Amino acid sequence: MSRTIRPVIPKGESIRKAVRWISDQRRHDPKTVEVACLRFDLSPLEEEFVMSHFVQRLVNESADHDAEVRAVRVNP
Repeated sequence: MSRTIRPVIPKGESIRKAVRWISDQRRHDPKTVEVACLRFDLSPLEEEFVMSHFVQRLVNESADHDAEVRAVRVNP
């Protein structure tokens, strides 16, 4: 029997406010996330969660963009 490992998702108003603020900034880069973590006084666990979430989103968006650029180059 295999077990699925689920990430620990911190609960709390501060993290919700930080995520909302980051989303409103429309920038998901590490510097913006760092500012939000300081602004909303997140714990180290919350900071790690938010950073990994938004940095992964940035990586995914970049990969999608790269795929679109390759598709345009192949099919002009």
